[in-house]
Amino acid sequence: MARLKKGSNIRKSTGLEEIATQQYLNSLSNQLLDKSDYPSSVKSFIPRLEAVNTPGNHTYTKRWGEYIEFAGIVIFNLQIMLSKKDTAMNGNTFITGLPYTSKHTTGVVLAKPKGTITDGYEQLSATIGKKQNRIWFYKNSPRTGSNYSSIPSSAISSDFEIVVFGVYLKE
Repeated sequence: MARLKKGSNIRKSTGLEEIATQQYLNSLSNQLLDKSDYPSSVKSFIPRLEAVNTPGNHTYTKRWGEYIEFAGIVIFNLQIMLSKKDTAMNGNTFITGLPYTSKHTTGVVLAKPKGTITDGYEQLSATIGKKQNRIWFYKNSPRTGSNYSSIPSSAISSDFEIVVFGVYLKE
């Protein structure tokens, strides 16, 4: 990367016409870095544990989500802890309620998974689908080469608890 010396100018390849001065570039840089253009205060949202066919109306011990949106990038953290799962819940499970839809499919980080039966699979993983504001759960077994499989609502118990962290581009 070329550096400009104090007082230098950028010129077109012909060397005759000035494009920008160092003073102009510094001014432009300061404008781009003006944080008032990119509010980054922490905001909240309320995540929900649901299933495809019947979402369920659960009783929660804890349910919170926080996020920062900065220049189209969403950074979030959430926690869900059930005290009672609705037995009517039916279908593959996901968390909904993210503040924005995702531009691309992206993975998230899961911590403290509890109350999930993975039936011989070794890992619980999750993704945010393209053009969605949902986190889909999957079980997999990388050592045996087993494919990803969705987590059905029957594999979620009333003591379900999870913490999720993620970063995604907003659509």
